[in-house]
Amino acid sequence: MFQRRSKRTYLDYASYTPRDERLFSMNKIRVSGNASAYHKEGVETRSHLEASREKVSNSIGCHPDEIIFTSGGTEGDNIVLLGTVESYENNIKKEKKEYIKPNIIISSIEHSAAIETAKYLEANGRAQVSYIPVGKNGIIDLDIFKELLKENTILVSVMYVNNEIGTIQPIHEVAKIIRDFKKTIGVNTKYPLLFVDACQAPNYLPINVEKLHPDLLVLNGAKIYAGSGAGALFVRRSTPIQSVMHGGSQELGLRPGTENIQAAHDFAVALDYSVSKIEKESKRLEILRQDFLAGVQDIVDGFKIESVLLGDLENSIPGIVNIAFPKFSSELLVIELDAKGIAVSSKSACKSDSPEESHVVKALGLGLPSEVGSVRFSFGRWTTKSDVQKTLDALRKIFLKYKK
Repeated sequence: MFQRRSKRTYLDYASYTPRDERLFSMNKIRVSGNASAYHKEGVETRSHLEASREKVSNSIGCHPDEIIFTSGGTEGDNIVLLGTVESYENNIKKEKKEYIKPNIIISSIEHSAAIETAKYLEANGRAQVSYIPVGKNGIIDLDIFKELLKENTILVSVMYVNNEIGTIQPIHEVAKIIRDFKKTIGVNTKYPLLFVDACQAPNYLPINVEKLHPDLLVLNGAKIYAGSGAGALFVRRSTPIQSVMHGGSQELGLRPGTENIQAAHDFAVALDYSVSKIEKESKRLEILRQDFLAGVQDIVDGFKIESVLLGDLENSIPGIVNIAFPKFSSELLVIELDAKGIAVSSKSACKSDSPEESHVVKALGLGLPSEVGSVRFSFGRWTTKSDVQKTLDALRKIFLKYKK
């Protein structure tokens, strides 16, 4: 069992998983040169980088040359959306075809990095953007998705696990719908491409790209205990995508610049470990989740407080629980819990400084007051039963303080 790191209770693992230093102390490397250099130090460094690439490829079932190391999920999202449009535009020019503005289909609860990049492309006249709605349970509507597909659709973006409510999207079905749609077009085309943001998945769900069938898939070291500044992008062979940065040929030309060998190594080690513990960790956290939900239900029943569980318990990971308490501001609850030594969040960390309502909560269509919001409790590797009980005790005291 891992050692606790502090006396505080950290329940914000969906935002950031603290580095698991134990993993890296057992797997040290020495970076002695630039991986692009031909001297001995460069060759040794290159060997570390390629070993990391192979380890990641083994973890998700792909070829090593289909792995691009990045700084994390946000960069990966940008490379994918901008790079696929860039490739489409350049191909049109090269083949002197009639230009038809490309269509991008994206789920309404994608990470802000994907949604904001899609909006940027649309605002600059480079793409049309269509949104797949979700039901009140946070699962995309596949029937509407089918209707949104067009001959000029070049990219479909659907995240595997939502970072705010933990819902698991039906990626297999999405991939099949895209394959069937391609057959109806009647021409040999690689479009639409399927892009999957899988940043929140590796600790709980197997990721085998030959079974999920994405063309592009992004991972983030900050969600698998590798620390920030590390990530990976899977790019299936022959996928039409171009670099949106220039100045070097590193990472198959998609990410120029001197590679961060240590970050790539740590990411590969952390991913390998997370994948090996999926079943055991999922079962452990599911028990904690059920205990927590039972405790919350007991509290709200006792105080006669309204609460709304966001998402779908049957189709979600055990590490994320998002609850709205309509009579209480989520910011108030986050601050009160923090004062009692418990770290939680009210929305995605990437949008925490925005006064706007979470686009994920809004997309659910539950009619919750926009000023209320919800609280995300996310469990992880160091979460214990005592953490759950401490949090429940704190909630009870907070509601007692403010209940009128």
